[in-house]
Amino acid sequence: MKQLLLFLCMIPFALFAQEEVEEYNKGIKAHNSGDYLAAIECYQKCLEINPDNKDASVNLGIAYYNQSITTFNKKEYETSIQYSQKALKYQANNSEAYYMIGSSQQILKRYTEAIASYTQALKINNKSAKFYASRAWVYYDLNDHKARLADMKKAVEYEPENANYQFNCGKFKQDVSPEEFKTAGKNYSKAIELDPNYTEAYTERAAFYMTFQEFKKALVDLKKAKELGADVSHLMEAAQFELEMQEEED
Repeated sequence: MKQLLLFLCMIPFALFAQEEVEEYNKGIKAHNSGDYLAAIECYQKCLEINPDNKDASVNLGIAYYNQSITTFNKKEYETSIQYSQKALKYQANNSEAYYMIGSSQQILKRYTEAIASYTQALKINNKSAKFYASRAWVYYDLNDHKARLADMKKAVEYEPENANYQFNCGKFKQDVSPEEFKTAGKNYSKAIELDPNYTEAYTERAAFYMTFQEFKKALVDLKKAKELGADVSHLMEAAQFELEMQEEED
């Protein structure tokens, strides 16, 4: 998980009372060293002295958010949610905090809550590809084919150079309608263009070609997938057989 902010600046003693500044600067040192719990304690003391210290308030929100990342990476998902919720008390428009909450809820299979959290993140930042992509995977777990495709399309719209988004958009299309599936090949091709070693994209595009009886193209992709280490022998045999049958008919 990416942190919003790590290195913060100290404030000069002339601006505030000495004790307040000392606590604030101690918090900055702890924050910059990655000791977010110590930083939180210092910022809280600072605010007890001066509740109007906006810098301490903002930094407290950031420290809570960074601690939520730390606990998430330790797989302490409930705790991560709690820290992100505390971050939002000081930074109500922190879309990344809502994203963190949604990520934990998704892992905990609290899907309805995860959708609500990702949706809230999108209300703040409706052009975030990763927010749409993350919510798409919740819909995937819920077998909501149309909703997951709609979100993955949005992810592709805002980050078209992401090979994974392109690939998953193509995959999701096959479960929605024949009309959508007809365009999946474009997504697989774009994914391969972005990542020439994308093994799954070659395999899926080959299956796509086979659906439309383009067996020569399918074999080219399957050979490439095999070169990249995929076990596609059964598909190659099927494509070769169908190609020979097709040529006999011609």
